[in-house]
Amino acid sequence: LILLSFLVTRSIAEPIHRLSASAALVAKGDLSPQVEIGGLSYSDMGDEDEISLLASNFNSMVAELRGLYGNLEANVLARTQELAISAEVAKAVSSTLDLDIVLTRSVRIIRERLGFLHAAVFIIEPGANMAVLHAAAGEGIEALKEEGFQLPVGSRSMVGVAAVTGKPRISQNVTGEAVYFRVAQLSDAGSAAAIPLLTGKTVLGILYVQSERPDSLNRELMALLVTLADQIAVGVKNAQLYGQQREAAERLAEMDRIKTEFLANMSHELRTPLNSIIGFSKVMLKGLEGPLTEMQAQELHIIYDSGQHLLGLINDILDVSKLNAGKMRLQFEEVDMGALVESALATASALVREKSISLRAEVAPHLSSVYVDLRRVRQILLNLLSNAAKFTESGEIVVFVREIEALNAHTERLEPFIQITVKDTGIGIPQDKLADIFKQFSQIDGSTARRVGGTGLGLSITKGLVELHGGQIWVDSQPNQGSSFSFTLPRVQAETEKEIPVDAWQSASVRQVV
Repeated sequence: LILLSFLVTRSIAEPIHRLSASAALVAKGDLSPQVEIGGLSYSDMGDEDEISLLASNFNSMVAELRGLYGNLEANVLARTQELAISAEVAKAVSSTLDLDIVLTRSVRIIRERLGFLHAAVFIIEPGANMAVLHAAAGEGIEALKEEGFQLPVGSRSMVGVAAVTGKPRISQNVTGEAVYFRVAQLSDAGSAAAIPLLTGKTVLGILYVQSERPDSLNRELMALLVTLADQIAVGVKNAQLYGQQREAAERLAEMDRIKTEFLANMSHELRTPLNSIIGFSKVMLKGLEGPLTEMQAQELHIIYDSGQHLLGLINDILDVSKLNAGKMRLQFEEVDMGALVESALATASALVREKSISLRAEVAPHLSSVYVDLRRVRQILLNLLSNAAKFTESGEIVVFVREIEALNAHTERLEPFIQITVKDTGIGIPQDKLADIFKQFSQIDGSTARRVGGTGLGLSITKGLVELHGGQIWVDSQPNQGSSFSFTLPRVQAETEKEIPVDAWQSASVRQVV
């Protein structure tokens, strides 16, 4: 009895121990254990062997776990591959706005990564109701693309049906497909799909793929293809919008060029007779053509002053035309800035003759000479002085001149500059107008502009001329506290400053660089 009891206990304990050890291995992730139950069996005693049954169930559970784990690994691997393909297509779509490059890269990735016989994208031409083969990868279909292959939207083809319905068209065996387009260059075997490229409800095109094997387009693969089609649709839409914007910009640039040429030609044509009018009226005012009555003299003064005003406007338009066209040329020479400022103040004194305004200059001692276009810098100073005189009723207008170190916009280096500031005690400029003060045809406000006159071109031209020299201009102002217009000029002529680039003067930044 003792021996029998020992054998029975051992036959129970050892299998349970093996089951326990195997369960511990499974808990650690090892799915290889297989429990074998040997020794004494309860079935030998006429009863059901519960331990053998438990071992059998344990082995079945481990086998099922192995199957599930294997499927999980396969699913994870497949999903990872799908995400990698999707990321590649997304990168191709976002890397450029060139439609040809976007589509060519996308179809090559889809064909190579997913093993398709053909991959292609048809783009629907707006207004033409045709789906044009725009990009293709695969033998045969690439030749179709070169031939300009296209299909009518709504035709009896997978592409035509998908284009008109906006829904994917799938054929697991194109041999029996009723609407499959058959051409000599393409195989009539395998499975194929046409997936619309949608933005909202608008069909931009069709992604077409074909496999060599029938029944190869499972649910997971189709879901991936729909995702890729959505990504390509975004790329197509962005590229089309960019193309439209580029065409619009080109049209606007051409219109601007025509406008600039018209203004320049008209200005030249107007200046010739206008100079004659000014010249003859001046001769008559001097009495060289005989004595004038008081009324005749007044009318000639009006003609002469109006002619001078009109000539100034025409010259402004010519300057704007040259700046816009990039045809403004600067004639550099060594200039004494102190003497130039004094000369400009002498000329501007006539502008404040009837106002209680004092004009003066504060020029730093031992000021170095600068290499600038004398006529254009004088124009800059007179524009700023004239602007200050218009909006100042009393007080003073002061021109400050000093040497500084500033950033040269042409060389992008810190270099010695001359800074000139024209400060007045006028009406000032509201803060919300400062950002637009240097724009063409900009006025502080309508009522002031009507009172003092002007076209709003002076400050725009001034900014352009300053930036052509390699300097910058900015303004500090408060309403009813006056304004300070400051600009910089490089002391040394820029080496490359011969021909001015077209948009060099149209920088949006207006900032102090010292």
